[in-house]
Amino acid sequence: MSISLTYLMTHDGFECSCGKRHYSPLKDCFIGEGVISKLPEIINSYGCTYPYLLCDSLTYAAAGEKAVKLLENNRIKYAIHEITRLHPASDEKIVGEALMFCPNECDIIIAVGGGVINDTCKIIAAAKKFPIFSSRPHLLWTDLLQRHHLWSAADLSGRLIQNVPSVS
Repeated sequence: MSISLTYLMTHDGFECSCGKRHYSPLKDCFIGEGVISKLPEIINSYGCTYPYLLCDSLTYAAAGEKAVKLLENNRIKYAIHEITRLHPASDEKIVGEALMFCPNECDIIIAVGGGVINDTCKIIAAAKKFPIFSSRPHLLWTDLLQRHHLWSAADLSGRLIQNVPSVS
């Protein structure tokens, strides 16, 4: 059996032969080159006004810098934190550090990066009960300068995302 992401996003999921009901909490999914340009529009469509970006030095160069410019050009106040620890894990140190730098006024989190950044942002979004926009910049070294992006959004409302799509 195959089910499309669109079907999962627009329906209450499906009953599986394994006996479980499968669904996706994603509300929006944008895949393609240049979709990062939709970021201000998407933030506004969720009624949010103060995003918090979490990244590392590589993902900042791949997509974070562009996100910051878009926010500034659209006069959207934001906060940003760059994880500097080498080989981080989504442990209490990284989550605590990310939470400490997240202003109380922020109402949405933007994950600019892969596994650790996405996982850390999912934890913060679930704890603060606000939406998460998750990016997965295509970080193949040959494509880094082309800056391909995947952005997806989910309203967590107390539910954790099961798995954010990624580009391989």
